[in-house]
Amino acid sequence: MPINKFTFPNTLTEWLNQLGIAALYVFFGVVIYRYFTINDIGSAIWPGSGLALAAVLIGGKRYLWGVFLGALVVNALSNDSLVWVAGATLASMLEVLLGIRLLTRSDKFSSSLNTLRDYLLLVVLGGAVASIIGALIGTFALLLSGFITPADYFEKALHWWMGDTLGVVMVTPLILVWWHWWRSKSEDRTDKQWLEELLLISITFIGGQIVFLGWFQEILSDTPKGFMMFLFIALIAIRVGIRSTTFALNMVAIQALSGAYLRVGFFANEIASAGLQNYWFYMLILSGVGMTLTAHVNELTLKEFDLRESTQHLKKILDNLFSYVALLDINGVILEVNKAQLNRVGFHRKDVIGQHFHDMPWWSYDAKVRAQLMWAIEAAKQGETRRYDVAIKIGDSLVPIDFQISPVRDEGGKIFGLLPTGVDITARKQLSQR
Repeated sequence: MPINKFTFPNTLTEWLNQLGIAALYVFFGVVIYRYFTINDIGSAIWPGSGLALAAVLIGGKRYLWGVFLGALVVNALSNDSLVWVAGATLASMLEVLLGIRLLTRSDKFSSSLNTLRDYLLLVVLGGAVASIIGALIGTFALLLSGFITPADYFEKALHWWMGDTLGVVMVTPLILVWWHWWRSKSEDRTDKQWLEELLLISITFIGGQIVFLGWFQEILSDTPKGFMMFLFIALIAIRVGIRSTTFALNMVAIQALSGAYLRVGFFANEIASAGLQNYWFYMLILSGVGMTLTAHVNELTLKEFDLRESTQHLKKILDNLFSYVALLDINGVILEVNKAQLNRVGFHRKDVIGQHFHDMPWWSYDAKVRAQLMWAIEAAKQGETRRYDVAIKIGDSLVPIDFQISPVRDEGGKIFGLLPTGVDITARKQLSQR
């Protein structure tokens, strides 16, 4: 992760990037201050905190200049108190620095958010924990400026913390996920998958308009309620993945905020009666559900891909062995057989995969051999390896094999499969008979 030093921009591209971050920060700040600030103090969501954290996670500490400039301009536009402007700007900077420090102090966090662990670390460390310092310092600046009294300090600090935390929860994953997708361009979706994604996003948008902005209010009366959005977000999370989930969550967040401002829909009375606190809890839970689902599905997909890759790699290794090698499940059912064995006995994979090992035709000539195989399988299930000299029937000939079945264990030592191996000992038999 390119978390470099806090250096001054020295190229035109870096200057443009810094100005772009600052402009976005100012845009978000002006919108929030103008429409969604409670008692001219703060809001239940502050997108700038999420933008700042994402920018530094992606580009490194050099992008703190853009964050600093954006925060400075927003705070100066909102108030003419120098103490307030300096304190609020310092709070924003220290909050980002602490978030970066907490997230990058080890190699356990990845900004690609491929796992549930990555998402939880981002939300808890980069959001909830790091926002504490911003809330304490920013509210202290309000206190010094005379905008609040000491009795109001902790209440306003909590409100500040809520806004910064939700900003990280909503905005940072959106930027990080789309940035990594844009850089990698590795996703190869079919037309059917793109159509499904568009359809689910469209349905979620319509649902958001109905729930939060009063579409079809005369027909639907008081329904549907806000909990129906959980169904739409869950479908997107499970079916089309993390990129669309982050987009849909922020789309719903904007719809809900718009409804609160216009005083229609599910949050019609939210600003006046609750100061957007219900909105904060709603979006926090909705985002947590959606991102947890999509992260879990993504983890399962990655594990399935790794398993498929490992299976293909194992198959290539087996196929290049001249010995007779198979892979069985714990009950002795064939999962894989190498080419050497299939070619010698004259069978195809489709003829043997899924069949029990001791039922294969090349053993059927001799009941004693079949019994030995069963004993070897049962012994391997108990952790023992039995070795026999047997013979397989190839055409009208019997080929002597030095044969054994060994247990296959996982990392915890639990037996989850069996590995039969055999070596053609025809030449050895011929030498011993001379």
